[in-house]
Amino acid sequence: MSITVSDLIIPILVYPGSMKHLVFDIQKSGPILTSSDDEICLPVTDLVNIGITDVLLFGLPYRRDECGTSAADNSGAVQIAAKEIKRDFGSSVNVITDVCVCQYNFSGHCGISDNNYGRIDNFRSLDLLQEIAISHARSGADFVAPSSMMDGQVESIRQALDSCGFGAVKIMSYSAKHASSLYGPFRSVAFSSSKSHDLAFGKSAYQLPYSNRREAIREIEQDISEGANMVMIKPTLWYLDLVYEVKKMIDVPLVVQLVSGEYLMLRKGERIGGNNPGRFDKLIESLISVRRAGSDRVITYATMDFLRQVTKQLS
Repeated sequence: MSITVSDLIIPILVYPGSMKHLVFDIQKSGPILTSSDDEICLPVTDLVNIGITDVLLFGLPYRRDECGTSAADNSGAVQIAAKEIKRDFGSSVNVITDVCVCQYNFSGHCGISDNNYGRIDNFRSLDLLQEIAISHARSGADFVAPSSMMDGQVESIRQALDSCGFGAVKIMSYSAKHASSLYGPFRSVAFSSSKSHDLAFGKSAYQLPYSNRREAIREIEQDISEGANMVMIKPTLWYLDLVYEVKKMIDVPLVVQLVSGEYLMLRKGERIGGNNPGRFDKLIESLISVRRAGSDRVITYATMDFLRQVTKQLS
């Protein structure tokens, strides 16, 4: 078993060009690769030169509102970045876009919530997710990746894409996204510029409990039946038993995401203990374990460490 550049999907957080003055605050908050939407082709060029063919775009809005409607704005950061990448790189880069509303609203929830942020309206959320997915497809996305964990999101988005002439756009579904404590670093970046409500992020009503293996399997099977072309398990390192079991059951590619908290634990671990084999050895060991468990592709912020080491070895 080995890990190569072609096994990796690089996540990039894009923000409007008008927010460039915030870039320092965004970058210092965590390990996430960031770019303004109008300069996205600069980092993508570097990635392509090393062999990366797949990028996953998350977005920050210029403004937030109660419902997160700007996520479907055709002039949003993700939409502009997707257009820029497809214009310059065409089919040589697969653009995957995150379909959610959590970065775009005041509550931080992944769906449309009531005024007290205590209840998520699943049906209204599905309507908005459809609009977001269509705007991404219109901008050139090859895959849309619904991550909100709303019931029926894959079927709803598939129907919307097909009815608008985007039958070729595939769906990579966040099928088993657990209510984990490991998302904190990403959330601090995504909301670093927010002056909105005090965010509690209680998402256990729609994200999966990490103690229930059977529910995760049911969600994955349901998404496949609704038309998902790829399914995902998130987080990764504490869920390898689930990765192993699911891979034996399905016939679509299985993607995992090694999330921001997992990445930072690996980074901080290098300062603990005596004899330490180094960051790269630890990174390779973790990525190999993920592939060995059965994942076909890995989304990870550790990609940049991996690429830097590969570049060093090639130079």
